[in-house]
Amino acid sequence: GSPAELKAVIIMDLIGGAHWRPLQNVIFAAGAEKSPGLYRRLKQASGGEASGVKRETTPFPPHPLDLARTDESPPIHPLTVLPVGLHVVEEIPLLGQVAFSDYDAFRNAHVPFVFLSAGRTPRYHQTTDLPDTLHYERMAATVGWLKTLLQLIDQDTKRYTFEPHRIAFEDEVASFRPLVADTAKWDTRIPDTSIISFWKLQRDNEWLHQVDPATPTPQDFKRLERISIRMQCLLADFPGCFLL
Repeated sequence: GSPAELKAVIIMDLIGGAHWRPLQNVIFAAGAEKSPGLYRRLKQASGGEASGVKRETTPFPPHPLDLARTDESPPIHPLTVLPVGLHVVEEIPLLGQVAFSDYDAFRNAHVPFVFLSAGRTPRYHQTTDLPDTLHYERMAATVGWLKTLLQLIDQDTKRYTFEPHRIAFEDEVASFRPLVADTAKWDTRIPDTSIISFWKLQRDNEWLHQVDPATPTPQDFKRLERISIRMQCLLADFPGCFLL
């Protein structure tokens, strides 16, 4: 069949890693913002408020990251799906736009899609990327959430439009604010964050709480892209993150 026959595509990449405690119950959803109808369904599935569809996602036990806590009864986590735009994933300093997964072929054909990922870890493309490092409970919860999303998509009979330059900046800011706030506190920072990166993230946290997401400027888009790449670099423990 041709790309025009595809209603929507779901791509999952790096869905099982868990390196930083604030992300252990989180997956990111990018690309759906290009298709308003699909994006509406994504947000409905994430909020559990969709009409006529029972949300299948259930809370899941804590990952071993949490078992090191001193609490006698570690919390049971619900899955959190955070929408982010492709521009905050792809815009690399000095390189420009770099596609990171199979979604690129569908974007180029203007096929509506959503790219789901838990993000990189220091085990990315390493021999330490082993089965016992994966967060199976979160992956299982993601399958339940996907069932809800697919039921919602199935309700739509009209084809989704595709707007290649569309950005949902307000939602992106809402997704990043609590995460960056955690990176900017020493007790909840990303492991191995340098002093320079920590100082930059503190400034980023201040900016995120001052920016007006309803009226973004080109500089605001660039600032959020830089924040995202800085976090991705630290989560993967790449060398030279302090330069970003």
